[in-house]
Amino acid sequence: MRKITLIILSIFICLLTNAQKKDISLEEILLEYSLYPKGFSNLKSMNSGEHYSILKRIDDHQEIIKYKFKDGLAERTIFNSSDFKIKRVSNYSFSKNEKLILLATETESIYRYSKRAKYFVFNVHNNKIKEVHQEKIRYPSFSPDGSKVVFESDRSGTQQLYIMPSNGGNAKRISFGKGSYGTPFWAPTGNLIAFTKQNEGVFHIGIMSSEGLEETLLTTSFLDEGPTWSPNGRVIMFTRETSGSGGSSTLYSVDVTGQNLKPVRANSSDPSWSKLLN
Repeated sequence: MRKITLIILSIFICLLTNAQKKDISLEEILLEYSLYPKGFSNLKSMNSGEHYSILKRIDDHQEIIKYKFKDGLAERTIFNSSDFKIKRVSNYSFSKNEKLILLATETESIYRYSKRAKYFVFNVHNNKIKEVHQEKIRYPSFSPDGSKVVFESDRSGTQQLYIMPSNGGNAKRISFGKGSYGTPFWAPTGNLIAFTKQNEGVFHIGIMSSEGLEETLLTTSFLDEGPTWSPNGRVIMFTRETSGSGGSSTLYSVDVTGQNLKPVRANSSDPSWSKLLN
């Protein structure tokens, strides 16, 4: 009986293997991720507090689907990549009012955790899509009203910060100090942008106006990076790493005034704030 079971199982595996044989090009493997398993990623809680969204791979395309927390049932498809001629979406983020979505495509790693990608802005209400910039950029962030996008680019030879309309147009450089700038993040108040700055081997967390004026450095360390704003725009949380082979990552917070610098949690990174509670 055991021999018969093993024979049947072997035949099933052979049939399954043969059925899955398919000609596939190198482009499909490297660019279209055709051999990647189906699944989902980038789960994000939505403004209602009753829904969340997921980027899900379905056959030869991807969808951003809205689900209910209560029962886990899908409510509707927000975005379908098969409606547009774009490459595989690796990440996405909503504008504050969830009317626009930033879509990252053709993502490539640079160093450490840094990546750059070609970004598109998708309008949820009219189902239209617009390329943010023809070049690959890094760390784009919507302004609170969704009308503009701030991002990092090395088009000038060093990493600098730029602003442009979210519906397309010319990019305007806003950082002009010594050193390189990165990881820009728009304040919920709309008047300030937080950033990481590196100059002469030292890292800083800083802020500037949305016009690139009044640059203020809040911290100085071996490695500070990845600022995020509290919902009320008064506090910035970021990751600080210590030097040496035994170095570790710790979450820190600092007031927008540069006061009250303090550790929040050891062996942690990539902070994210909850929304303001009523």
